[in-house]
Amino acid sequence: MLSRNRRLNKTDFEIAFAKGRQFRHPLLVLRCYRRAAGDCDQLRAAFVVPKKLAKATGRNRWRRRLRHWFYEILQALPENQDNRAKWNQCDLIFMLTAQGQEAKPQDVRQAMNALWTKTQRSLGRNESSSG
Repeated sequence: MLSRNRRLNKTDFEIAFAKGRQFRHPLLVLRCYRRAAGDCDQLRAAFVVPKKLAKATGRNRWRRRLRHWFYEILQALPENQDNRAKWNQCDLIFMLTAQGQEAKPQDVRQAMNALWTKTQRSLGRNESSSG
């Protein structure tokens, strides 16, 4: 389970959604927003399943799955301090697409892993080019 301090509140969600960089997969969309250095020092995430995709129980089931899979990704992050520091200033928003809602859960999980890898590569390039 993802703790509350690792979840986005409404105002931070709106900022991350508006200013975040978008990474797309047919089943899932990831928005990544890099906060200023003095802000919260934890990686935070939000999980969105639009109302037109499913009724409340279906949306909640997908959110629980996404949250659990993301928790597993967090557990797999290396303990390297530089790596942790890079991610601790990020806000992430995972949004399930209509195709994702129709797909098998393991396919959506693979999409989440693929987006996570793509985001890591992108942030790594931005770090090395700016420093």
